[in-house]
Amino acid sequence: MKLRPNTILLGLLAASFVLPAYADDDTQADAEPAFELGQITVQGRRSNVAADERTISSEDIRRANSQTIADALSTQPGVSVDLIGARNETGLRLRGYDSRQVPLFLDGIPQYVPYDGYVDFARFLTPGLSEIRVAKSGASLMYGPNTLGGAINLVSRKPQKAFEGEVVAGIDDASGKNLSLNLGSNTGRFYVQGGFAYLDQNRFRLPKGFHDQKRRPTDTGRYRENAGRTDRHYSLKFGFTPNDTDEYALGYSGIRSEKQQPTYVGNAANARYWRWPYWDKDSVYFLSNTSLGEANRLKVRVYHDSYKNGLQMYRDSAYRIADGDVSAYKDRTTGASVNFSTTALNKQLLQFGYQYKTDRHHDESKDTRFRDAAHQFAVEHQIDFTPQWRLRSSADYEHLAVKELPDGFAKGKTHSVNGLLELSFRPSDAHLFYATVSSKSRFPSLKDRYSFRMGRALPNPDLKSERAHHFELGWKGQPWNGAQVDAAVFYSRLSNEIQTVMVPEPYRNACRRSSVRGYCNQTQNVGRTRHAGLELGLRQSIGEHLTLGAGYSYLHRKDLRGDTAMLDTPVHKLNAFAEYRPVERIGLTANVRAESGRKSSYGSSYRKLGGYAVYDTKAAWNIRDGLTWEAGINNIGNKNYELSDGYPMPGRTWFTNVRYAF
Repeated sequence: MKLRPNTILLGLLAASFVLPAYADDDTQADAEPAFELGQITVQGRRSNVAADERTISSEDIRRANSQTIADALSTQPGVSVDLIGARNETGLRLRGYDSRQVPLFLDGIPQYVPYDGYVDFARFLTPGLSEIRVAKSGASLMYGPNTLGGAINLVSRKPQKAFEGEVVAGIDDASGKNLSLNLGSNTGRFYVQGGFAYLDQNRFRLPKGFHDQKRRPTDTGRYRENAGRTDRHYSLKFGFTPNDTDEYALGYSGIRSEKQQPTYVGNAANARYWRWPYWDKDSVYFLSNTSLGEANRLKVRVYHDSYKNGLQMYRDSAYRIADGDVSAYKDRTTGASVNFSTTALNKQLLQFGYQYKTDRHHDESKDTRFRDAAHQFAVEHQIDFTPQWRLRSSADYEHLAVKELPDGFAKGKTHSVNGLLELSFRPSDAHLFYATVSSKSRFPSLKDRYSFRMGRALPNPDLKSERAHHFELGWKGQPWNGAQVDAAVFYSRLSNEIQTVMVPEPYRNACRRSSVRGYCNQTQNVGRTRHAGLELGLRQSIGEHLTLGAGYSYLHRKDLRGDTAMLDTPVHKLNAFAEYRPVERIGLTANVRAESGRKSSYGSSYRKLGGYAVYDTKAAWNIRDGLTWEAGINNIGNKNYELSDGYPMPGRTWFTNVRYAF
């Protein structure tokens, strides 16, 4: 399917839409109060929220029935799912930049895997969140290193009442189950918030027209085999607010997951039979916000994060004959940040920040250890020239050095300087225009520098940072009654991109598994690409009973060194929704998800995947105050579509949930 402009227009006008799940900070009436300690931006008299930052509220998450943060974020303009089918891993790309270049945070604490910088967004469940904040090229440097393409921050819940809670339970017709419980108490000076979320699935229904193309098919029934997952998320937070300005919190987040990998069903690669018996992550963190007089604030974050996973490979499709022992990784991150902000200068906000982070990787199967240490010094200044004009500027210095390596590896280090300028103009409360220019970097990961790629590659400890230069123009406004509109055009150039090249083998059998005899793969700073595009968003209320919304993205990526195909991002992407409330306690929602122009790896080459439009619907009945029953159907047309070659997405699936909030 080719998504042409007239198709997009028809989709916008049709009564079938998917929630774009974006909202301006000034329009969060439906959302629960956010946990300010979990936000990077300064709140209060003089906020420094980036003009291009968007918020996905808890109400947006519930309306779209988003079970994972991947589901919630994928409806954002400019965000696309990057399905790594060979690992059954769900990544996200923001304007074409992957999760190594757009890191994930929880209450400002890094959540990405230290060894390679990636993160599986499908492992993070949504019930314990109050909101998700997405910043793009204008993301504050106070987030820390590696925000080359932006930053995503998950903000946890904070209770507002003496006792409150929410219970959700649901099932679907493909044996899926979900359950969550969140309880909280706030006495004014102390608060506590705890939560548990559970998501389980043994399989999913295959779409109409599916065909396993392998010579020996493994998926011949109605359901996708080896597609199971079990995710459990635990959270607990204690807070202390001694007065109206200060706050201190101790938090914990734990993930316990198991996942399988559906077998490749295309015709360009050999099948893998893999399972992950565990994918576990724990974060313990302390957050504080202390007032030093009327004009000054000191924010401190201290955290320890641990991650481990195990991969079990098999030789047969019945998963009975193990191919070696479990490949086990164990990583740890320890860090701290200090931020001092002051509004003592007239109509200005000045911030100074320091961050330290150390990443440790332990390959238990080889008993090898690697450790990095990163430092960042940052300053940000914001000045209101007039009530309408504001300038935000920031700069930082970042340094990365290796502290521990196995014998025989050479140490390396690198550094970078980053900067940002954002000029905004607010002619009235209904409109905001902005222009952003920034230069940001990403440090090479431990895997980039030191992985042998299972006998195919040579390490390169002297890799330097990737560098992106961004230019963006945008508008957020309310051009007419009941409307909220977003529009942005952007252009960025990525240089020093870390790509794999072929180099002569330094000695015999140095790369015994190389695809080309006598040569090895090696990562080098040789890539240059261009990312340019357009993003549009609209939310329109029509009376008290009807709300419409849509988000459209256009993205053009080009390799400036040659003709290498830009993979795993669509050129056109549309998400839209219509919500109709015929009576006070009934809500009906119809959605559409559509994209075209995506290319996927296909053996040693690539292929262009077919465009698609998928329709969903949901009905919600508020039986009584706090008690809601929901039922819906995803992929009503049973559309057969892919986000990665050889890995079909689920077909038609019905679901039902019961929610009780008190």
